[in-house]
Amino acid sequence: MRIRRLELKAFGPFTDRVLAFDGEASGLHIIYGPNEAGKSSTLRALSALFYGFPERTSDNFIHPNDRLLVAGVLEDGRGNPHFFARRKKRKADLLDADQNPVDPAQLDALLHGIDHAMFSHLFGMDHDTLVAGGAALLQDKGHAGSTLFSAGTGIVAPRRILNELQQESDALFKTRASKPVLNAALRDFTSLKSEINRLSLSSREFKEHDKALREALQSLEKAQQERAEISRSQRHLERIRQAFTPLGLRRELQVKLKELGEVRPLPDDFHQRREQALNQLRSARQSLSAAQERYKDFSARIDELNPPRGLIDQAETVGHLHQRVGAYRKAMVDRPVLEGKRVQAKTEAGRILRSVLPGLSLEQADELRNLLRRRSAVKRLGQEHLLATEKLEHARQARTKLENEQSALESSLRALNTAPDVQQLKSLLARAQALGEIDRDLGLRRQDLEKRQNNFDIEIRRLGLWQGTPDQLVSLALPFAETVDRFVSLARELAQESRNLRSRRQEVEQKLRETSHELEALENTGDLLTENDLKRLRQYRDRGWHLLRRQWLDGEEVTASSREYHEHLPLHDAYEEAVDQADAVADRLRREADRVQAFAHLTARRNEMNALREQLDADHTELEARKREFEQEWRELWHECGVAPTPPEEMAGWLSRIETLRVSAVRIVEDRQRMEELTRQRSEAAKPVRLEIVRLQKSAPEGEELNPLIDTALALVRTSEESAQQRRSLQQRLDTIEQELQQADQEVARGERILNDWKRSWQTILKEFGLETSIMPAEMEEILEGVESCLNQLDKATEHAGRIAGIDRDTEQLKQDVQALLQLVAPQLQSLPVDQAVEQLNALLSRAREQQTRLQAYRDAIEEAEAEIRTASAAAETAQAELDELCALAGCGSEEGLEAAEKLWLQKQDLEQRIAEEEKRLTELAEGMSLAEFEQQVCAVDPDSLPERLRRMTEKLDALDHSIQDFAEQVGRGRTELARMDGRAEAALKAQQAEEKLSEIRRLSDRYVRLRVAARVLEEEIEHYRARNQDPVLKLAGSYFAELTLNSFDGLRADVDDRGEPIIVGLRNEGEQVTSDNMSSGTRDQMFLALRLASLEHRLERNEPMPFIVDDILINFDEERACATLAALSRLAARNQVILFTHHRQVAEEAEKINAQVISLAV
Repeated sequence: MRIRRLELKAFGPFTDRVLAFDGEASGLHIIYGPNEAGKSSTLRALSALFYGFPERTSDNFIHPNDRLLVAGVLEDGRGNPHFFARRKKRKADLLDADQNPVDPAQLDALLHGIDHAMFSHLFGMDHDTLVAGGAALLQDKGHAGSTLFSAGTGIVAPRRILNELQQESDALFKTRASKPVLNAALRDFTSLKSEINRLSLSSREFKEHDKALREALQSLEKAQQERAEISRSQRHLERIRQAFTPLGLRRELQVKLKELGEVRPLPDDFHQRREQALNQLRSARQSLSAAQERYKDFSARIDELNPPRGLIDQAETVGHLHQRVGAYRKAMVDRPVLEGKRVQAKTEAGRILRSVLPGLSLEQADELRNLLRRRSAVKRLGQEHLLATEKLEHARQARTKLENEQSALESSLRALNTAPDVQQLKSLLARAQALGEIDRDLGLRRQDLEKRQNNFDIEIRRLGLWQGTPDQLVSLALPFAETVDRFVSLARELAQESRNLRSRRQEVEQKLRETSHELEALENTGDLLTENDLKRLRQYRDRGWHLLRRQWLDGEEVTASSREYHEHLPLHDAYEEAVDQADAVADRLRREADRVQAFAHLTARRNEMNALREQLDADHTELEARKREFEQEWRELWHECGVAPTPPEEMAGWLSRIETLRVSAVRIVEDRQRMEELTRQRSEAAKPVRLEIVRLQKSAPEGEELNPLIDTALALVRTSEESAQQRRSLQQRLDTIEQELQQADQEVARGERILNDWKRSWQTILKEFGLETSIMPAEMEEILEGVESCLNQLDKATEHAGRIAGIDRDTEQLKQDVQALLQLVAPQLQSLPVDQAVEQLNALLSRAREQQTRLQAYRDAIEEAEAEIRTASAAAETAQAELDELCALAGCGSEEGLEAAEKLWLQKQDLEQRIAEEEKRLTELAEGMSLAEFEQQVCAVDPDSLPERLRRMTEKLDALDHSIQDFAEQVGRGRTELARMDGRAEAALKAQQAEEKLSEIRRLSDRYVRLRVAARVLEEEIEHYRARNQDPVLKLAGSYFAELTLNSFDGLRADVDDRGEPIIVGLRNEGEQVTSDNMSSGTRDQMFLALRLASLEHRLERNEPMPFIVDDILINFDEERACATLAALSRLAARNQVILFTHHRQVAEEAEKINAQVISLAV
């Protein structure tokens, strides 16, 4: 999905603002604006469009809530546009282009069901998130799982969340602890249950106090009801007392209103219209009078003016002559100066001519102009002479130099030796070089392998339980983590059952001890008879009765049986004694029924506890058997891998760490195999190179390394090739010199020929002008300069003479033009000199123009006065019409009565308003009754007796308050006494507290379980995410990291820390690994950003793209890293739209350089 357009129709500071995200060449869009330009508002607008407006918004300071509106065009994965608009409403807030409601499922489909919080985490990032991500890298020390999970989900510092979940769960419950909340609640619940069992009650005294309490409550309720009734009556009379004043005032005002009689109503703006009409009429009359005065004044002034028309018509001619007079005066000053310059120039020309050509006069000087016309030809011949001379000398020197170089090269060529054939060595060298930096690679791999092996050995020894090599660990048959987890769960269940059995056994033993103590206490109070004792005595009595019946009724002989029945007493006495004993025991049992019942209850409970203890012993025996069976299975599980296991929970952690070590072991084995393969390749490449070197130079470097052999071979090849190249170069140079010598001979001959041709041309020109043939070009140049200077002076003298003639001609023409104009407009000035006559004429013209300007101004003023007269007359008519209309409204004949009518209307309005205010007060006092009904009630009350009635009610209320207080104290004492006596009440309270405590235990237990499950789910999800995404994300992130750090790092890779935990480290040049805690804070921020961008790019392999919204993350980046970050964002934007908000102008300018779209929010 892409955002194509965002329309801020009415949102925050924006009105009808459209942001179009075009940028076909790049998916990177920069939204730039200074502070307070609306960047934050734009971000909130995007959120409102996607997920609706919040209940309370701060973006309604210009547009009210019901007018807020944002819209946009979203493009789906197939390139189809979809328009949505959103208003701030509770229902049907999502609209289409025609403002019709849209099913929110359509927008949810484009968002792929992602809610607001998830979108912010997955596809949003600001500066605080970036800094928090870098800080989390430092806190977690680059832990691979949490770092990748944080970058992929946008949830910063998941390890901190795990720690907080653990701390919160430990604060709720911890085995064998007492301070956690749930432990304390369980302890309190047990204590409350014990308290409930020991409480009891005395019945007769409780009933007496209970009866007294009920009577006190009834008396209290009766007194409170009576007080409420009196209080209502008192409030009613108080309202009536308060109504007397407003009711009387209302009647008085109604009388005054009636006295006013019929008052014609006036409109609300009557006063304003009246004052405005009067002021307008007054102002119009004043304006009319002033305009008429100005009209008369300006008419009189026009009659006084009469400017000369003829002079004004010749104004242009006068102005032109006035300008010519200035030139005339200047010419009269310049003429003597020009005459002097003419004479001086002619004298200087004669002097110059005599100095260069003494035989000529000034009259013959014009004949030399032909010589000057040929000056360029003379100059050209001079230059040709110089060039020909220099070229000939240069050709002779070049030929000598080539002859010397030819001799030296032939000597060097004879001294060179023949180079050996190195083609075979070059072929072998190419194959060896194809292996690259194999020596360095093997050295680094060996160091890395030794380091990994040492770390492996240290971790294996530290881990314990198993010792071996990496190869053995790779093939070690360890149990599956799921199997170990199953045993962990079984162990926890067995441990929990054991703790439960111990807890129940301790509880049973405690109850047995308590029961035994209670039985001992009952027995210590005296002999305790039971139902069995009564039954035994009654059986003994009944046996005596049977003997008596046999003796008395049947006449049997029972002497022997009587002695068995009682040794000393006769049968009837013994029977009587047995009856007395049985009756005595029965009476005693009735008297001690409670004690006997308690004894029976305690005895039964002791028997029950003994049976329960035997059952618990059996359960314990069965549990121990299960434990032994469990331990046997546990040992058998680890027997195959030769490990003597510790408890499952410890082994689960051990298995996780050993699995991490197994990853390191796999890498060690793979690296070792790779080293062996590289060593074999190096040996195969080194052997033929060494043999070829020995063939060429009899000796070769020893050792396994390939680089010394390559360096020696390169030196041999280079020496051989340099020797061959030097021989070829010398021979090529000799061939070239031979050709250059031939060309040098030709150049010398050509130079001598050109110089002879020049001499013939030069003598021809000298003879043409009658000059000596011995003159050289340099002397000829001096003669020409002198002739040219002489002719220039003659030209100046001629020019000065021409200007003098022009001055004389212009002066005569000016005099003729001035006389002609004076004859026409001012004959009286013809006797004055030309310049004075023109000055006088110009002054006359200025005065005429001034009179003409004043005349026009007076005429304009008259027109303005006439317009003002018309306007003032119309305004006066309008104001008079308004006053006539107001008189009609007020019903008065003239405007003088308007003020009285207005006062009468205002008086009526005031009375009606005051009546309404009093009626409002009466309505409040009536408390829902109509005014007529309330007024009737008020009139029915005698105002003189009202204060006494209110006083008596107050006294009665005071007495009732004392009674209510006494009854309340009786109720309080009764309840206190009942609470003291009523064991059942305390037992009920304890039971209620126990229920509350049990509810608290349920709530805390539910919270504890949720916390533990959440921590386990988050931990497993982090590890699952790492295992699934580590390799592809780190590959992408390494490229981004190198780019963001300006290649100060080569990339990122996974490693294992000293505790066997997987971590992410940075790679510098030469393979150096840098952990996150050894990076600067800025580099950690860039590492988190690289992982974030890589996670987004990796997500595109399985999901459609979603816009990535970035808010001012470049605040702390310098210029170079900011540019690198923009380039990285542009790279991601090629596949996924990126929108960056910034207030830095430099960021926007740099973004334009990489073809990103920049949208400015500035007005």
